[in-house]
Amino acid sequence: NQTLVQLAAAGTKSAAAASAEKDKDKVQPTTPDDMARLPLLQPFQIQNPSTSNVVTTLMNEQTTADTLAALIKKEEKLRSELQKAKGGDDDKDGKKGGKAKKGKSKASSSANAAKIKELEQQIDTMQLTLHQIRQNLTQYCNWTVGMLQGEYSKLAVTLDPESERYADLEEAISFLCPRVKTEEGDSYDHDQRLAYVRETLPVLKKIKSDVPPSALVEFPYLKKFQCDDPASPIISALMDEMHQLQITEQIRTRLEKTKDASRLRVLKHAEDQLDTREVATSELVRKFYRKKSIKLHPDRNGERMRPTFEAFTDARTVLSDVKLRQSYLRGMLDVYGYNPALIEQSHEAWERKHRPDKVDARPSVSESKGTLKLEGGFTHQVPRGVMIHHKREGNKYMVTLSVHVLRPVHEFYGRVRSVRVVLRNFDDVHVIKMDRSQ
Repeated sequence: NQTLVQLAAAGTKSAAAASAEKDKDKVQPTTPDDMARLPLLQPFQIQNPSTSNVVTTLMNEQTTADTLAALIKKEEKLRSELQKAKGGDDDKDGKKGGKAKKGKSKASSSANAAKIKELEQQIDTMQLTLHQIRQNLTQYCNWTVGMLQGEYSKLAVTLDPESERYADLEEAISFLCPRVKTEEGDSYDHDQRLAYVRETLPVLKKIKSDVPPSALVEFPYLKKFQCDDPASPIISALMDEMHQLQITEQIRTRLEKTKDASRLRVLKHAEDQLDTREVATSELVRKFYRKKSIKLHPDRNGERMRPTFEAFTDARTVLSDVKLRQSYLRGMLDVYGYNPALIEQSHEAWERKHRPDKVDARPSVSESKGTLKLEGGFTHQVPRGVMIHHKREGNKYMVTLSVHVLRPVHEFYGRVRSVRVVLRNFDDVHVIKMDRSQ
């Protein structure tokens, strides 16, 4: 037994050293603080990661699992080398040569036999090491489940079963310690927890989380939405949603080609968490708008509040739409990390790209010889510009051109009497003119 333990320790150290040497430029060592950042550990309220038993057992469990995976690859490589050596030896035995080649053939065959014997010994030693490490991993996994269950029991009795914190704690313990039915009875699925830690930790190391809540209240749409408190639930929800969005996108990229069931469950969990946060944020925006709009409405405060109310409503349009909201916050957060002074300029650029109808909602009007013109053109008010439809009716081929204006501005649209469209295609110029009656 003592010899077996020494072999396991030696194999573990050599595999870990080889893995570290190979990936020293790619992978940074995991610290207790890194482990404590895992989203599913947040409900356990770990105050000091370096002394936490939960963090310690998780790190030991993951290190052992990584060592086991490295040694399995090493064993596969040894078996492949052994197969080649045996195949090469068989080929040499099948070849016929002259007397001059017999000596060399004998020496080569003897060297190959020695290599085969050495590889077989290494594989035998590796199998003993793998057996010991599998036992160690099983022990660490059981300890981890015990630690998590113990922490869960201590916290659960202090929380209201109807509270959000209790629901988060239940979800965390259910995912980290899932029970499965086997022929021998109920047991825990350790692979799911190992896959979660293995795939999530590298993602968290890449994600930047140094943007303070006070940064969000400086974004123009948040200002227009009258959300000026960094500690407000909306700011917290927005930050949580963007953090989960980054996690989900990174995990989706890492696992886009995997077929492993445990890893696919990790991806599904991340996507479900993102969906939950998106719905929660949209609901907070809706409730905040309903409550605040009563105080800002012009019917209650007079026409002087109309610009403020319109800006407030316009901001709600963006913040209540999941895709627009995430696109806007992603752009503003990137700019903030680069240079906060460019926020206003980036806000205007984002509006020109994603809300062209809003940018040209109030076009300037000029009059020349009694003809009204839109400076900037209709196409800036349309997400897809001019629409061209092709239709075939029997032997006739019909092309329909339509120009859509999403938001006619005040009384200007009512004064338009005709529309003239000029189509230029290299040397050809076609002019279409329509009166209002048409």
